[in-house]
This record gives sequence, C-alpha cells and structure tokens, in this order.
Amino acid sequence: MVDTAAHHPIFDEMRGLDGNVRPPFSGIEHWLSKMPDGEHGRMQLQADLLYERMGITFGSYGAAGGHERSIPFDLIPRVFWASRNGISWKPACANGCGR
Repeated sequence: MVDTAAHHPIFDEMRGLDGNVRPPFSGIEHWLSKMPDGEHGRMQLQADLLYERMGITFGSYGAAGGHERSIPFDLIPRVFWASRNGISWKPACANGCGR
C-alpha cells in the first residue's frame, strides 16, 4: 500500500503489503528501475503521437476545445498470473513485455 497526500492507503498491485515487489512483477520492476529519468514520459508521448497519426482517437466533445484525443494507452503492461491447486503458473504480460 502507498500513502496518498491525505494519508489514505491506495492499492499498489506491483507491491505487497510489506512493500516488496511481488514475484510476478519482478521483470517489470527491473525494466522500470533501469529506465533513465524522463524516459517513460518520452515513450508515452511517442505512443500518443503515433496513435493520433494513425487516427486511433476518440472525440472529447465535452472537454475544452472539443477536439479528438488519442485513446488512453498505458506503457506499463498488465500482468496476469494464476494459481491452481497450489501451483503458481508463470506470469505473462498482456502485451508481451520482455520479449
């Protein structure tokens, strides 16, 4: 759990209650820890611009200016893992991270 400015804990799916990175997320944590400062923002901007150029947008007519916006895209992959009959299955990233 992470404390917000108001000191209310919020759920952090990458870390357990003890603050340690949970095993299925170790690869992503390693990837993020090696990323230079500002790199995530640069990569996010590139993805947003690419989506706009390709026309992957939606109308935000209620927003100021009422123009087309790119579809929200998160560079940090979603991790799915399962446990069945006490056996932990190998984690997998939704967008094939680490390949």
